[in-house]
Amino acid sequence: MEQERLRKMIKAMYLLKDALLKKRDDDKAFRLRSKSKVVREVQDIINLSLEEFYTLRTN
Repeated sequence: MEQERLRKMIKAMYLLKDALLKKRDDDKAFRLRSKSKVVREVQDIINLSLEEFYTLRTN
């Protein structure tokens, strides 16, 4: 159950990252934070989620 939830969250984060990469750097969405910083934070969340997912799988 937990693995499936994590799998869906990781997939959603990858889709979000892809959508963010397609946006322009001067988009209104990046007025408060730069695009590269937002993408980096999403990638960090993906990496932590993958670590947790594989930890659950090995236990």
